Amino acid sequence: MIVWLASYPRSGNTLLRTILKRCFGIDSFADEAIHVDSPIRSDSSFVGHRELPQPWERFYEAATRSPETFFVKTHLLPRDCQPYVYVVRDGRSAVRSYRKYYERYVPDHRPNLYQLIAGDDVYGDWSSHYDAWVERADVKGMVMRFEDLTTISDEKLEDLRVFIGHRGPSQPWNNPFDALAEVEPGFFRKGSTRFSVDEEWPELAEHLFRFIHGELLARLRYADAPSDPIPTEWAELFGWARGLVERNRFLAKTCDERLALIDRLSDEAQKRLDIIHRLSPASPVR
Repeated sequence: MIVWLASYPRSGNTLLRTILKRCFGIDSFADEAIHVDSPIRSDSSFVGHRELPQPWERFYEAATRSPETFFVKTHLLPRDCQPYVYVVRDGRSAVRSYRKYYERYVPDHRPNLYQLIAGDDVYGDWSSHYDAWVERADVKGMVMRFEDLTTISDEKLEDLRVFIGHRGPSQPWNNPFDALAEVEPGFFRKGSTRFSVDEEWPELAEHLFRFIHGELLARLRYADAPSDPIPTEWAELFGWARGLVERNRFLAKTCDERLALIDRLSDEAQKRLDIIHRLSPASPVR
């Protein structure tokens, strides 16, 4: 069985993995390759990261069928109904941090703030990501807030232990952020538990974020519902931009599905050719 450790990027997923490692001695995997060389990849004592012992698809199939529990980090949308722990953070803080991550680790692709807010990204947008994971009926899940994880209480730590079914020894939580920041300062940045407007979050970004994600911000009590409507011309522009993002996502999904079909047909054709070659009489020796 797999227990997914899910979140929108830069929401505290690694912090959750660190708690699992430091408090319960539990290692975890990731469903996507990590292309950044770092000690946190090679030494599981930092955050509990383990490299996959086999290619992802084979690991996924084996782990899903296994009676043993495997913990797997993901930023992708749900692909099955196995249990999950979902970490949520104020989306404005997550998006702002996510843009900085791109600047440091993905120099050949630097989406701007407005692209990320609108969901023009491989992981989609903040509120759709949350709803896709959490708003599912009959799926066992647990939601944890980033601000609760940073100084996790004994009560919430016990809730986590019970949810994942851990029966081994437990240790109290002592946040190792400073030590981890020394090892990988670009990845471990001081994350505020309360969002604050600064020069990296202009007024237009706030309006766009509330236009798209205001309902979830209010539902999670990260912000009050806006009392005044935004100007009509802004709403029309935001709606148009949102529509472009959704259309691009639809086209990308269609292309991916067709490429997958081409790959399957190519594999089937190759198998049939192999059978023909095996059944064909050997060429006479001259």
